[in-house]
Amino acid sequence: MRILAHPNVVQQVSAQQPNLTVLLVCLVVPGQLPGMLSHCRIFDSVAEHHYSAFRIGVLLVQLGLTFGVVMFLRSRYSSAIWTARQPGRPRFLLFVAILLPLFLFHLFHTLRAVQTMLVCARLPDQAQVAQWLASIYHQAWDREGVGTYLGALVSASVTSLFLAPVLEEPVLSGFVVNVIAKRYGFIAAAVGAALGFALMHAFKVGLGVQLLPLFFAGLSYATIRICTGSLLLAVLGHCTINGLVSIPQWVIAALCFARP
Repeated sequence: MRILAHPNVVQQVSAQQPNLTVLLVCLVVPGQLPGMLSHCRIFDSVAEHHYSAFRIGVLLVQLGLTFGVVMFLRSRYSSAIWTARQPGRPRFLLFVAILLPLFLFHLFHTLRAVQTMLVCARLPDQAQVAQWLASIYHQAWDREGVGTYLGALVSASVTSLFLAPVLEEPVLSGFVVNVIAKRYGFIAAAVGAALGFALMHAFKVGLGVQLLPLFFAGLSYATIRICTGSLLLAVLGHCTINGLVSIPQWVIAALCFARP
C-alpha cells in the first residue's frame, strides 16, 4: 500500500523546514497564550464582570496571533507548504472523495443528535425539558468555558470553526508531514500527522476511544494535502468537519437561549 503524492508535495518535502521548537511555539502561542489572560490578576475584574466582552477580546488577540504565525511560516518557509497554482477541478474532486467517509460518519451522528434534541425539546413536561436542556448545554459547552454568555459562545465557535484549522493544518498536514515523509515515506507521514492531531486533542477530550475519530480526521486532512498538493484544501476539510461536528452544540445553545 502506498499514497500517490502530488508532485507539489514531493517538491515541498525537500525544501527547508522549521525545527520542532518553532512548530511548538507556533502552536502554543496562539492556542494557549490568549486563554492564559484569564488567569492574570490584572484581568480578573474584567473577566468577572464582563465575561462576554473579555472572551471577545481574547478572540481578537488570538486572531492577531494566528494571523502573525501563519504569515511568519508562509514568508519564512513558503516553499515547504505553498504553491502559487490554485487547485483545479480534478484536485477538488479528489478532495471530496477523501473527505467523504469522514463527512458521512459525522453527518450521521450529527443528524441523530439533532433529531434527539428536537424530539426531547417538544416533550410536554416543560420543567423536565428545561432541566434536560441545561444539563446537555453544560455537557456541550463547559469544556469551552462558555457558561451562559453569548459572547463567549461566539468566541469559542469562531476558534473551533476557523482558527484551529488555520493554525493546525500548516503545522501538522504541512511541516510534520514533510519531515516524516522525507525520512520514512508518505504513509508514515500521514499516520504520524494523524497521531499528532489526536494526541494534541487528548488534553481536551481525554484518552480513550474518543480519540479514534480524531485520528481518522487527522489522517484525512494529511491525505488531502499529500494527494491534492493543496494545504488550503486540508484547511477547508478541517473547517467543514469542525462545522459539522459543532451543529449539535449550536442547536442546544439555540434551544436554551430561546427559552424565556
